[in-house]
Amino acid sequence: MAIRRLSEWNETAKTWPLSASLVSIAVSLAFLFWKGCDITWLHAIIGLPLLCLAMTGFLYKFLFPTFRRNNITNVLVHVLWTSFMALATSFMATGKFHWSILAAIIPVGLIASGITHGKNKVAAYSYAFEVLVTYAYLAICSIIGIFPMATVIVFMTIPIALGCSKTMVNSIEGGAHLTRDLGARTANLLHLFSILLAAAFIAGRII
Repeated sequence: MAIRRLSEWNETAKTWPLSASLVSIAVSLAFLFWKGCDITWLHAIIGLPLLCLAMTGFLYKFLFPTFRRNNITNVLVHVLWTSFMALATSFMATGKFHWSILAAIIPVGLIASGITHGKNKVAAYSYAFEVLVTYAYLAICSIIGIFPMATVIVFMTIPIALGCSKTMVNSIEGGAHLTRDLGARTANLLHLFSILLAAAFIAGRII
């Protein structure tokens, strides 16, 4: 049963709003750890998952249908959604808000927004831009010291990002059928990207 459920998740990415919230929490906690914050791990382990389960469905169902009007608002709603999870994580784990944590969450929101883009030409190029600009953003943040240099491990996911972007752009001429599994592929990119980003923050702290 568990294997079948995992297979369904991998193929359809139906659970990506919840899993994206969970990886947002993981990135947030790793960022706080790298910054040397005093994290209350009991709250992090118990309080944050409960918050995630309680708020993810509500926020996503409320924000997404209301504000998804075009590619710009589509990006905005996902950045706001993941930002809420990040700020809630900082408060639950440390007792105060850490606004600098938003720097680590912007890439998560950008990739998450790509999962729900439409099938037209503008959406295709918007998808490619959002996914690929994420890596430029990471490079800049690493160079100027906002992120640790260990963030370089995240660039291992560039081939996946390029493949997804190429599929989306090719669908302009080749037909929407080319993107039938792109949602699941993008969700998997989001998960791998976020896990490596969190690992980079932890490695940066240890090193």
